[in-house]
Amino acid sequence: MRVSTDQSDTSSQTSIRSAGPPFDDTNADVIIRSCDGFDFRVLKDIIGKASHAFNEMFTAQPASSMPFVATNYREDFVGSVPIVRVTEDRRTLDLLLRLFYPMDSPDLSELASIRMVLHALDKYMVDSYAETMHSALIDVAKNVPGTVYLIACRYSLQKTANTAAWMTVENPFHCLLHAPPADLAHVSGADYQRLLLYHDRCTRAAQYRAQPLRWIHLHCDPGAVHSLLARFPKCTCSRSRAWVWDGWSGAGHPNDAVSDDIVWVFFFLEACSDALKSRVHWETVMDDSLLDMSVKRASACPRCRNKAKKELVVFRKILVREIKTALVKLFLSMPLPFPDVKIDIA
Repeated sequence: MRVSTDQSDTSSQTSIRSAGPPFDDTNADVIIRSCDGFDFRVLKDIIGKASHAFNEMFTAQPASSMPFVATNYREDFVGSVPIVRVTEDRRTLDLLLRLFYPMDSPDLSELASIRMVLHALDKYMVDSYAETMHSALIDVAKNVPGTVYLIACRYSLQKTANTAAWMTVENPFHCLLHAPPADLAHVSGADYQRLLLYHDRCTRAAQYRAQPLRWIHLHCDPGAVHSLLARFPKCTCSRSRAWVWDGWSGAGHPNDAVSDDIVWVFFFLEACSDALKSRVHWETVMDDSLLDMSVKRASACPRCRNKAKKELVVFRKILVREIKTALVKLFLSMPLPFPDVKIDIA
């Protein structure tokens, strides 16, 4: 049985080459021939158990005991071993068949290789190897999580799609806007929109956690800016005056309060907020350059210079926790393409 639509098979027998080990088995009972003329000598039992489509092809083949009785079948055998011609090239077949055979997994470190294998697995109705493909895709997702999300949605790799969506917070928003058209063509607009909205909400939520005025409002929080500043009561640093809404008085009139806060603390928060525009991740604020710039500003004050870095390091840990909590909460409330599949985001 031929899988390719080209019935002429322009390759002559002399131009056919062996795919090499381990697919040069002299005991093979079937040959799978690639579109670029490489013969893969394999065992039907192994290939047929892995792929429903290949199993059906093998079942539909003419009997190998009399290959030359009908001249129409002469090109479909090498000796008594039947040939199955496919439209995949040598590289794709090699990757696919290495998955089927009991050996080390093929090299799937490149996105191009993963695409080829996923297409072949889908075409030949292979139900297994979801975990293998998940691991390969997640490794690639460290650099292109948005692309991996789209690929996973296309092939209904549920855990992979949800994991990749979570990983997109490590990349700038504009990276999601430049997804490969070939991947976009195979997913729904709703799935793509979910990803964009999620990332946008994460950006706004993370930046809000780094807003100076938010921390002023949280003056009862033991880790808030007010608590930090209480340890610098008589410093000579420049201070920023901010009007803060403090609720309603018993007489029904607004009670306005003025907060005097050290500028270098606000500078740190504003620097964190700006950095979060590019990378919406709690690890972003762990960049020591953000902290060092603020400490440098504090160095002009004899009371602050010796304690500023230590105090900011403590405060930074609180900020990291706030951002991570906000992003996890958003992710758990996001209408994922596969909401019933839970992933570990600890």
